[in-house]
Amino acid sequence: MADENSGKTIVLIIVLVTIAVSAVVIALYVVAHGISALPQRAVRFTLTVALGWFLYRGAAWARWTAVVLFTLGGLGSLAAGSQLVARGYPANGAPLLLMGTVYVASALALLFIRSVRAHFARGAAA
Repeated sequence: MADENSGKTIVLIIVLVTIAVSAVVIALYVVAHGISALPQRAVRFTLTVALGWFLYRGAAWARWTAVVLFTLGGLGSLAAGSQLVARGYPANGAPLLLMGTVYVASALALLFIRSVRAHFARGAAA
């Protein structure tokens, strides 16, 4: 039981951090490019929050969806952020590098931390 509870706490931290990073990146994008793309960003943010809710509840499908999306988004963000930094735009690349790091670390935690796996095993059994 303690293992499942610590897993749930780790999942909660993953959810909160990924939502916070998404909000910051969206805010920076709006500041840099204007409000015209905000509706698409708001839909993505809403889906991120919904996915986070199901992760917290222990839904196995949400875990695997998050692993795939966090891995793809994280690697893409790391690549794009690295390119921007290499081209002399470190202020533009830094948020992408942060987001990529958080997403890849979140995917790894969802996959490999034993207590997190226990949280999702409990969710599947409930």
